[in-house]
Amino acid sequence: MVVFMSYRKGANFERKVRDKLKDMGAFVVRSAGSKGVFDLIAIFEDGRVWGVQCKMSFRISNEEIRKMVEIGEKYPIEPMLATKLDRKIVFIDVREIEKYKYQKVRNSNRW
Repeated sequence: MVVFMSYRKGANFERKVRDKLKDMGAFVVRSAGSKGVFDLIAIFEDGRVWGVQCKMSFRISNEEIRKMVEIGEKYPIEPMLATKLDRKIVFIDVREIEKYKYQKVRNSNRW
């Protein structure tokens, strides 16, 4: 039951992020139950493409960051983390994630 509730909360957060991206003018594709690098792909009218990983808890592993950056270097995709700060959805370019280390968590494999 706990796993299902966790999945449900994550899926609901992904939908909220998708809606916010649409409000920002993006065409958004959601990969339901994704086990890939990105949960959402957002394409903006100006040609920017964001690969978005959604994390309600603001926790992302170094391995996830590495994979996102690697894909972003190979393809024209900006690797973005969508998370909540002060109850608001924010987007953080994972290539600049060091600026947000004040949010560091206890697990040494996660920043």
